Amino acid sequence: MSQRCPRCGIFNTEHAVRCDCGYDFTTKRVEPGTRDAKILLDSARADIQSGLALLALAGTFIVLSLLVERKTPALPVGHFLGRHPSGEGTACAA
Repeated sequence: MSQRCPRCGIFNTEHAVRCDCGYDFTTKRVEPGTRDAKILLDSARADIQSGLALLALAGTFIVLSLLVERKTPALPVGHFLGRHPSGEGTACAA
């Protein structure tokens, strides 16, 4: 079971004495000199955004490396224009 902090709304373990925001569950008040929950949440949000950016970058590199490694033979330019590779001007069946 967990307990929710009435100050910041973060869930803590049932045995937690103090929340990260500084709220003390035993005295029911904020202890002086503790960090504010907003600072902690902003820091965590920035860490998550940095992690997601790194994952996206890694995914891009993986896709690019697979494309380079694939070495698929290039199709003739006429294939994309709907012309037969022989240049006769007939449309490709494929």
